[in-house]
Amino acid sequence: MKAKDKKVAVVVTMFVVLVMLALRWEWNMLHKQKAESKEEVKAPTPRPPPSDKTPWGYKLQGTDEFWATINIDCKGDEKFSMADIERRSTENDLLLLMRGYVFDVTKFRTAHPGGDAILGGAKQDCSEIFETHHQSFVGNMLSNFCVGKLIP
Repeated sequence: MKAKDKKVAVVVTMFVVLVMLALRWEWNMLHKQKAESKEEVKAPTPRPPPSDKTPWGYKLQGTDEFWATINIDCKGDEKFSMADIERRSTENDLLLLMRGYVFDVTKFRTAHPGGDAILGGAKQDCSEIFETHHQSFVGNMLSNFCVGKLIP
């Protein structure tokens, strides 16, 4: 290796180390501020009702077109009334209703990428809300949470 190449390698290595240290320092400062903060965690602001546009300005697919691409293979055979769904609409016991199917998303709530926004679909048929905020490939994961159907 030439002397010039060695110098370049050393400079690049030092730069990478400095960047890593700076990022680590920012990470520590961020977590230190969170630990020192005594503020209560606020509930997320509710999302506006679904419209014909997503927050990014794209026109929604028609409801039937969106759901036609989703295959819900429900393993659960329980029957739920609307009262059951409304009663089980808390952070610790959360059922969601979409297209006549009932989904128990209690364990998924904390892993939901949208955070507690998932609670906005409680106590109602949240098919349109789901369609507004998700791409259709996400819907194919719904079968994992399906526990039954709504009693008409």
